[in-house]
Amino acid sequence: MTLTYTGQPADVEPVITLVNGETYTGEIHYSWYGVADSLSLPTDARNYFNIRASIPEQDNYNAAITKIGLNLHIDPADQTAPAAPTAEDANIKDTSITLTVIENAEYSIDGTSWQESPTFTGLDPNQAYTFYACLKEDDNHNASPSSAGRSITTRKAMLENASVTVSGTYTYTGAAIVPPANEVTVILNGKRIASDQYTISASNNVSAGVAVATLTATAKADSDYSGSVSSTFTINRAVLTVKANDQTITYGGSIATGADQVTPAGLVGGDTLESVTLEASTSNVPGGNIIPSSAVIKRGGEDITANYNITYQPGTLTINKAPAPAITWPTANGLTYGQKLSESALSGGSTEYGSFAWKNPATVPTAGTSGYSVTFTPSDSTEQNYETITTSVSDTNTLGEYAIVISGGILTNGDSYQITYVNGKLTVTDKIPVQLTIAATPDSLTGGGTVTLTISGLPSGGEATVSCSDSSINVTGSGTSWKATL
Repeated sequence: MTLTYTGQPADVEPVITLVNGETYTGEIHYSWYGVADSLSLPTDARNYFNIRASIPEQDNYNAAITKIGLNLHIDPADQTAPAAPTAEDANIKDTSITLTVIENAEYSIDGTSWQESPTFTGLDPNQAYTFYACLKEDDNHNASPSSAGRSITTRKAMLENASVTVSGTYTYTGAAIVPPANEVTVILNGKRIASDQYTISASNNVSAGVAVATLTATAKADSDYSGSVSSTFTINRAVLTVKANDQTITYGGSIATGADQVTPAGLVGGDTLESVTLEASTSNVPGGNIIPSSAVIKRGGEDITANYNITYQPGTLTINKAPAPAITWPTANGLTYGQKLSESALSGGSTEYGSFAWKNPATVPTAGTSGYSVTFTPSDSTEQNYETITTSVSDTNTLGEYAIVISGGILTNGDSYQITYVNGKLTVTDKIPVQLTIAATPDSLTGGGTVTLTISGLPSGGEATVSCSDSSINVTGSGTSWKATL
């Protein structure tokens, strides 16, 4: 028996005859060469030999099997020709075309030679080609007839396969930069394409940066080319110099800050110097430099500092000496007659500017109204930033309180200062009665010899003289220790 493939089991049913008009409703088993048992007849196209049907034992009936086998041949089915092939625009190139895939198909460019790949290469640009498709033969199907032809034209030579180089040098200007045609080279298949065959555009082409700006060459509609090709080019940072303005201040003052205290050179039109940091290199006389840094450039409120290579130049800072400060002089502690000046401590005064000391601290003031000098010695910082101040204060050993009158201060460049003197006060107390005691060791002596005399009660710094009423006895010594020779 011969059938045609349908995708379903062969439509051959055995005839099963039962007695009394009964109908068989159980399973039918099939076997053929190479298959021992199957519940269905074969499906695929091929030859099947000695197909037998059998039924198992059931109720009142014994098992049975056909006595003569059936030879079955299933022919492959014919296929209908597919529609003519197509290709999407994106798959149509200048030297190749990729057809839209048809399931189980093969393709031809001339209706004679067939290939499984839908891609055809080695084509000529801007050329029409006719493509065909048919469904491939397989075990169960015959190859279909060829489809109708579809004419598809390759594109003009495509620029996407070209290379683009930009030869110019460009620097940030604040405006969009599009390289001119004479600085753009497009090479396709080793041939330079004339600039009248394409247009040039650019994007991301305002700010400075390496390989950020994009240039695109697009073929003109009436040219011999199609498509476009892109490359990148560099926009260099603009050079900006920010110089701090020179300033003159007085010691203790501060420099002026702000963007108006510098002079920018190289700022692109439309860009503004929003802010800058200024620092003085010193706060002392005679001055130093003003150091600028951290400039911020904006355009329309946007920070575009990154578009500049900024060089900073210092300005000159001149610091003039400040007027001499008002010096408050120290107060001298009171002295007891006989004490040295060094024992009169000087307290208070403008020690933040220097130190005070008696000019002749070893002097023991005598009675009377003689004056004694106190010297002010400025610190290194005061000497650098102010003028040197030297003056004297009078002391007296006459009992009572006395004003310490300061005058005659000597300053370098004194004409630039107005000196204010603040007087002090000196107190001289009366003599303090002293009770002296002399102890003799030994306190008695027979036959002559030496007696040691020790004085007690003598004030610190005080002096005493010891003598004997007997002029024949020699007394020598000093301070509190004396000897008498008998």
